[in-house]
Amino acid sequence: MIRIALADDHKLFAKGIEGLLEEEESFEVVGLFINGQALLDFLEENTVDVVLTDLNMPVLDGFGVLK
Repeated sequence: MIRIALADDHKLFAKGIEGLLEEEESFEVVGLFINGQALLDFLEENTVDVVLTDLNMPVLDGFGVLK
């Protein structure tokens, strides 16, 4: 199972991507976050295989997450 965390401040877009990913039985979306800081907080105690992040988000953007 490939564990995926998804960060995007556009809820409709994020839910759509989540739905598409979960149609594949080898993918599991383990977290859906509205900003990069929420994603980093999650990653402090959890591991994932893939992070999909928007580059333009409030609080902490995708560039900040990648650093």
